Amino acid sequence: MSKIAYLPQFEKPREKAIHFGIHSLSNCELLALILRNGTKNHSALEVAEELLKMSGGIGRLSSLSINELKQIKGISTIKAIELQATFTLLKRICFEKIENENVIHSPESFLQYLQVSIGFERIENFMVVYLDSSNRIISSEVLFRGTVNSAHVYPREIMKEALLKGAVSLILVHNHPSQNYMPSLEDRTITKQIIEAAKLVDINILDHLIVTGQQCYSVIYERILSINEKNWTKNDKI
Repeated sequence: MSKIAYLPQFEKPREKAIHFGIHSLSNCELLALILRNGTKNHSALEVAEELLKMSGGIGRLSSLSINELKQIKGISTIKAIELQATFTLLKRICFEKIENENVIHSPESFLQYLQVSIGFERIENFMVVYLDSSNRIISSEVLFRGTVNSAHVYPREIMKEALLKGAVSLILVHNHPSQNYMPSLEDRTITKQIIEAAKLVDINILDHLIVTGQQCYSVIYERILSINEKNWTKNDKI
């Protein structure tokens, strides 16, 4: 019998959610609900605890591959795919919230989307966000993927895609797998190179953001961006 069966009635994740609301559940309990079942010797809660321990926290779950998920006893290939489907759905929900927003004047949802999308990735991802004249997103794409320490970024490819999409402005974004949000010399150099390339085709680079699971840092404005930012361009550029 599952060890969850021995819990007091209102401490079982499903019953707790029914009586006290889904927000009363811990990350582990929420994950146990998604898992639904454990193994013969381990409850869904214990499998969830092991999964969180392996990933290093709830934010890093989406970066685990199917093979990594399957290393946890109780997670089959089907269950691993279901988990990845849940994480992907979350990313798409976050993106849908920002599709028709002016991301410069209403950056809160946009910054959350970036953190969910690549903030916890274990290799460096260089994303370009293409914007129209109203600063609404045309599309966002990871153009370059690198090692844990770097990604090879080509300004010409960025401009080519921007012209094909009819973008007026771009926001450059990349993650730091180390979770250190401060820009490196290489980050500053590639920012300048892309800005110069953009000038040749009359495209504006609005910012270059470094994203981690906890922070978003503006390379151009040289400051941490809060999730509660009202307009991140309010400070003068350096």
